[in-house]
Amino acid sequence: MQPLPDQTPYPQYGWGKILGVTFLPGVAMILIGIIVPVFGFMHDANLLGVYYLAEAVLLYYLLRYFTQKEGEFTWRRALPWQQPMVRATFWALVIAVSLYAIFFRDYFAWPSLNSMAMSLMDKMPWWPPSSGLYPGRAPQYPADDSTALIIHYVWLMVAVGAASAMQTIYFRGFLLPRMDRFGWWAVLYNSLLFVVFHLASPFFWAHFLIFTIMWGVITYATRNVWIAVFSHVIFNTYGYLWLLLANFGLVSP
Repeated sequence: MQPLPDQTPYPQYGWGKILGVTFLPGVAMILIGIIVPVFGFMHDANLLGVYYLAEAVLLYYLLRYFTQKEGEFTWRRALPWQQPMVRATFWALVIAVSLYAIFFRDYFAWPSLNSMAMSLMDKMPWWPPSSGLYPGRAPQYPADDSTALIIHYVWLMVAVGAASAMQTIYFRGFLLPRMDRFGWWAVLYNSLLFVVFHLASPFFWAHFLIFTIMWGVITYATRNVWIAVFSHVIFNTYGYLWLLLANFGLVSP
């Protein structure tokens, strides 16, 4: 691939820098996951969005920092894989990859994987983020308080959408091109690093790998990160949208 006109060829990272770029935000999110429950923010499930938004902001500033180490920050320099595509093809791929991820997260039953995840959760109650990051209860509203319900879910969709977009921009848009020297193996390595980045949920790493690897495949094959970005946002906001519609009786819970 030829570099875009306003950028120098993107560098290729060694394993030391790759691991540093991966684990720095992962550890930072663990610390945020510990601090947030300690200060009581998560006593209200509405404020789960605070955690998501903090993740989006953190990844954005890390992206800027690492890009500036290579030269002046521009989005073209930070995200070299933005190959133009036919619009119909682009959106067809977005929909296809989104359906793939949703299917393997919500509908594909693999008892051995689920059993392993549940077993790990039982054996690791001490894992810091699991102590309070994800509240086990939904906020309760009066039966006629539809406005509060809508605001709750819209806020969560905006926050998780921002975090999802920045996760993909950071890992598939910024890091994956800088692993291009590994060829197609870069997709697997990048997907494994993306899974490990989710240090808050080690119980579900195997699940994450199955339903997220396609984002790496499609980005590497098309040299266009935006398919994966839009798909990831759809994938992560879909669950909250479904819950909102279920609360109004429009779909089955």
